[in-house]
Amino acid sequence: MSQTAFAERGGVTKKTQMLYEGNERFPDAQYLASVAEAGVDVLYVLTGKPVAAPVPAPAVMSYERATVVPLPANEHGGLTWRQILAIAIDELNAAGKRLPGEKLLELVDLLVAWQAEGAKVDAEKMRKQIRLVA
Repeated sequence: MSQTAFAERGGVTKKTQMLYEGNERFPDAQYLASVAEAGVDVLYVLTGKPVAAPVPAPAVMSYERATVVPLPANEHGGLTWRQILAIAIDELNAAGKRLPGEKLLELVDLLVAWQAEGAKVDAEKMRKQIRLVA
């Protein structure tokens, strides 16, 4: 796939794609979601470490310290793990900050736990919490 075609797939211009590839600019969650649909290993994009093998998305995925459940974390209709991850990436990018992949996952786990404790959380509250640490 050409750089231009790939940029279009991600919803950006060729120039923006070149800035991403040159580490001069960082992609937002919308771009990452779009290229993930095209088969891009987003974990590799974020951490530089590839997934060992393609893993189908099960209803629940586990890694060393967390369980990813694609449902709201509490009875208040809270945010999903994926929504919290997207917000965290966007807010960190807006602040010009980068976290290693494992640290990003720890941040998302903390935010999920905060929500699971019964906090009534919406996207704007989550953004404010991330801005406090960014």
